[in-house]
Amino acid sequence: MRIPADISATVNVYLAFRAALIAVLKHNAGTKTPIETLFVPGLGTGIGAGAPMAAARQMRLAYDAIIGNRGVENRGARAILREHHEMLS
Repeated sequence: MRIPADISATVNVYLAFRAALIAVLKHNAGTKTPIETLFVPGLGTGIGAGAPMAAARQMRLAYDAIIGNRGVENRGARAILREHHEMLS
């Protein structure tokens, strides 16, 4: 987080975790020493004031969108973000 701020009503956790997963996949595609484990704390749950369960949901949506698990990647980013918005409501 560049500037400490309340991000609890945003999709920043989704976007950050999605970017991290894409970076790992890109790295792994071009190396003989792939990243096999990624440790990620509850993004946005500290100074970002996000609820741990909301952060976990966003991170799960990002994982499903990039790694795939429930066909989420086929729904598109708008549908994923709409689902997250509904969870916050």
